[in-house]
Amino acid sequence: GKRIVVEARGEIFTIPAEKGDSRNLSNSSGSAERDPAWSADGKELAFDYSASGGGHLDLYVYNMMTGEAITIAEDGENYHPSWAPDGDFIVYINDPGKGHDSTMTVADKGGRCHQGLLTLDDLWGSSWSPDGEHIAFISHGEVYLVALEKLPSYKSVCP
Repeated sequence: GKRIVVEARGEIFTIPAEKGDSRNLSNSSGSAERDPAWSADGKELAFDYSASGGGHLDLYVYNMMTGEAITIAEDGENYHPSWAPDGDFIVYINDPGKGHDSTMTVADKGGRCHQGLLTLDDLWGSSWSPDGEHIAFISHGEVYLVALEKLPSYKSVCP
């Protein structure tokens, strides 16, 4: 691509790979945007957002062409988004808080449907494999790779 995305001081910026100006996509004071992730085609950007700068995290998808963002997930804390290679789905971690375990969740990019895939007491990060058949994640400091075909719940995502 021609630009890279970074987060700094709770803001999301794109920076040209070679020459040009940086762009502040979020440009919001008092809130925090984190964990930006490009879609494979570079047309959309998923990120988590906290209106107060901490605590409750919503998940958004920002359209690079229109400059509009839509909410994908609001309940609990939602973080570490990763796009499926085809750009149709996003995997992220949902932590409902209050002592409940975290769930690796898949949603369509419009936020119309969500499906929990795997729930563990310690779940961090998620990343789709380039072939779209596996998801890597971290639990208790160890890296795991799960084949989506082994998760019956994956087959029911947005039927």
